[in-house]
Amino acid sequence: MKYPSLPDVSTFTRFTLPESNWLEYKASATACMLNKIPATICAMLNSDGGYIVVGVEDDNLQILGLGVKEYDRMALYVDNIYRSGAVLS
Repeated sequence: MKYPSLPDVSTFTRFTLPESNWLEYKASATACMLNKIPATICAMLNSDGGYIVVGVEDDNLQILGLGVKEYDRMALYVDNIYRSGAVLS
Protein backbone atom coordinates (compact mmCIF):
# COMPACT_ATOMS: atom_id res chain seq x y z
CA MET A 1 0.00 0.00 0.00
CA LYS A 2 1.27 3.48 -0.81
CA TYR A 3 0.88 6.01 1.99
CA PRO A 4 0.68 9.76 1.52
CA SER A 5 3.84 11.66 2.34
CA LEU A 6 3.84 13.35 5.69
CA PRO A 7 3.74 17.13 5.40
CA ASP A 8 6.60 19.47 6.27
CA VAL A 9 5.90 20.18 9.94
CA SER A 10 7.76 23.48 9.89
CA THR A 11 4.78 25.07 8.14
CA PHE A 12 2.01 24.30 10.68
CA THR A 13 1.29 23.50 14.35
CA ARG A 14 -1.24 20.67 14.00
CA PHE A 15 -1.42 17.51 11.92
CA THR A 16 -4.52 17.19 9.78
CA LEU A 17 -4.39 13.42 9.32
CA PRO A 18 -6.06 11.42 12.12
CA GLU A 19 -4.50 8.24 13.50
CA SER A 20 -5.24 5.16 11.44
CA ASN A 21 -3.96 1.64 10.88
CA TRP A 22 -0.92 3.15 9.10
CA LEU A 23 -0.41 6.32 11.20
CA GLU A 24 0.27 6.40 14.94
CA TYR A 25 1.07 9.45 17.08
CA LYS A 26 3.06 9.41 20.32
CA ALA A 27 3.30 12.55 22.46
CA SER A 28 6.78 12.04 23.86
CA ALA A 29 9.67 9.64 24.38
CA THR A 30 9.01 8.88 28.05
CA ALA A 31 9.86 5.45 29.45
CA CYS A 32 6.14 4.55 29.54
CA MET A 33 5.67 5.47 25.88
CA LEU A 34 8.85 3.69 24.82
CA ASN A 35 7.49 0.47 26.32
CA LYS A 36 4.58 0.69 23.86
CA ILE A 37 6.75 1.16 20.76
CA PRO A 38 7.57 -2.55 20.14
CA ALA A 39 3.87 -3.46 20.09
CA THR A 40 3.15 -0.57 17.73
CA ILE A 41 5.99 -1.63 15.43
CA CYS A 42 4.75 -5.25 15.46
CA ALA A 43 1.21 -4.16 14.63
CA MET A 44 2.44 -2.16 11.66
CA LEU A 45 4.75 -4.96 10.50
CA ASN A 46 1.79 -7.35 10.60
CA SER A 47 -0.28 -5.03 8.45
CA ASP A 48 0.86 -2.90 5.53
CA GLY A 49 3.41 -0.79 7.45
CA GLY A 50 3.08 2.88 8.19
CA TYR A 51 4.42 5.78 10.22
CA ILE A 52 4.98 6.35 13.93
CA VAL A 53 5.23 10.09 14.59
CA VAL A 54 6.66 11.04 17.98
CA GLY A 55 6.05 14.52 19.36
CA VAL A 56 2.35 14.84 18.46
CA GLU A 57 -0.56 14.72 20.94
CA ASP A 58 -3.05 11.93 20.19
CA ASP A 59 -6.21 13.83 21.10
CA ASN A 60 -5.82 17.17 19.32
CA LEU A 61 -2.96 16.38 16.87
CA GLN A 62 -0.94 19.37 18.14
CA ILE A 63 2.76 19.19 17.28
CA LEU A 64 4.81 19.25 20.48
CA GLY A 65 8.17 18.24 19.09
CA LEU A 66 10.99 16.54 20.98
CA GLY A 67 13.94 17.93 22.86
CA VAL A 68 17.44 16.74 22.01
CA LYS A 69 17.56 14.30 24.95
CA GLU A 70 14.15 12.85 24.08
CA TYR A 71 15.14 12.49 20.44
CA ASP A 72 18.39 10.74 21.39
CA ARG A 73 16.55 8.41 23.80
CA MET A 74 14.01 7.55 21.12
CA ALA A 75 16.63 6.99 18.39
CA LEU A 76 18.73 4.72 20.61
CA TYR A 77 15.68 2.77 21.76
CA VAL A 78 14.42 2.12 18.23
CA ASP A 79 17.95 1.24 17.07
CA ASN A 80 18.25 -1.28 19.90
CA ILE A 81 14.90 -2.81 18.95
CA TYR A 82 16.08 -3.16 15.37
CA ARG A 83 19.52 -4.56 16.22
CA SER A 84 18.21 -7.04 18.80
CA GLY A 85 15.44 -8.36 16.57
CA ALA A 86 13.06 -7.88 19.52
CA VAL A 87 10.03 -7.27 17.31
CA LEU A 88 10.71 -10.49 15.42
CA SER A 89 10.50 -12.77 18.45
